[in-house]
Amino acid sequence: MTRLQFPALKGATNFTVEKGLDLVAGDRVALLATSYENMAGDDVTIESYDTASGLITVNSSFTLNFYHWGAP
Repeated sequence: MTRLQFPALKGATNFTVEKGLDLVAGDRVALLATSYENMAGDDVTIESYDTASGLITVNSSFTLNFYHWGAP
């Protein structure tokens, strides 16, 4: 489990989580709802993860459907 380090915007193809995790391309990540709408979650497949910055990039044909609040 990890936390978003910054907000993940609706329509984004990348977002930032904690650094140094053992995530690899093909792993799935669930972004839970951070609003009152309990179905406002996203389930994405990782295309790349940068262990130095924590940046996750998802498939460019997929964008986040919802805004997800995040902070360290």
